Amino acid sequence: MNEQHAYSPKILQLLQTGKAINIDLAFQLCVGLKGHYSEEVALALRKDIKRCLNYDLEIAYIEALPTIDMPILILREVPTWVWHLIGLKKLVLADNYIQELNSNIGQLTQLEELNIGNNRLRKVDAAIGQLTKLRRIIFSGNHLAYLPPEFQNLQQLKYLNLESNRFFTFPNALFELKQLESLVLHNNLLKEIPAKIEVLIHLRFLNLSNNQFDKCPWEMSTLPHLENLILHSNQFCTLQPEIWAMSSLKHLLAYDNLLDGDLPGDIKQLKNLIRLNLSRNKYRYLCPEIGALNQLTTLELQENQLREIVPEIGLLKNLKILQLSNNQLTELPEEIGDLEGLETLNIANNQLTQLPKSLERLSNLKNLHAQNNQFTDRQKRKIRKRIPQAKTISL
Repeated sequence: MNEQHAYSPKILQLLQTGKAINIDLAFQLCVGLKGHYSEEVALALRKDIKRCLNYDLEIAYIEALPTIDMPILILREVPTWVWHLIGLKKLVLADNYIQELNSNIGQLTQLEELNIGNNRLRKVDAAIGQLTKLRRIIFSGNHLAYLPPEFQNLQQLKYLNLESNRFFTFPNALFELKQLESLVLHNNLLKEIPAKIEVLIHLRFLNLSNNQFDKCPWEMSTLPHLENLILHSNQFCTLQPEIWAMSSLKHLLAYDNLLDGDLPGDIKQLKNLIRLNLSRNKYRYLCPEIGALNQLTTLELQENQLREIVPEIGLLKNLKILQLSNNQLTELPEEIGDLEGLETLNIANNQLTQLPKSLERLSNLKNLHAQNNQFTDRQKRKIRKRIPQAKTISL
């Protein structure tokens, strides 16, 4: 104990200098003490895992480490000492320049979460299939076009993010990951959604946005637990009728596509829908069945070709946000005043000459965006008087 206390201040002083030669000397002193140093020294040593491994110090602590977080360190490869952390459960190496996950990855058999997003990853070694406890993987923002067949061994995987890579086709290994709940393939080069996506029966979140899809297989509608379906920024001209019948959906985002004609009446089956975004399409008619979506809180239909809004819009009692800007509307129905929960109404850039008197019933309306219409100055004054509680009124 005396020796321990005698050397501790000197060791700590050397470590605090920040000079490599002094730090190495401190580690050498600790080696000479054969582990008989203070807890304060131990805590200081543990901040330099690489040297601990080089000098064979604090090994029990290192092997039991649950998490390593090393983002934005300009790493070009995974540090070799990482492969010694056999107890590691979470490894974060995001925002670096790593190009490859080599076979050493297979040594981290306790790993549950792996984040190597925003690197330059081109290859994932087959050894990743040995990490059978993985539940969450983030490979977003890399250069991947391929996953090894051994990827299918990750049967505990629940979350997989492959956003912003270079996949031209769905990796076949994906369809063996039967426990998958969230799959993100946003911003790739995909052209076709395989029918066998139906096997991923536990999916709750599916993001296929910003690809090159032009059709949606009906088999996708059989996913019984899917709550979030994100299809925006593709080339869909239509969606299968079965998609509009997915009663499990809570969020459907299909904006920025080529959807046209009339919004189908099958939409009435989306009983649990909370948010519907069909903006930046070519819809001309809003069907009466829209009134059946009584859980809807956000309806986004801006930048379409709508000429009228059906009276049934007033049945959406839970609606808080209604986006109708950049259409061809000449009037709004009186039933707009029945939207008792409405907080934001955007009807800018239409051809409206007046707003219904029922507007005054919207007691919760905080934001009205109605600029670039055809209101006279008199009409503008009337509108302002009808919603004195609004914080933002743009006319």
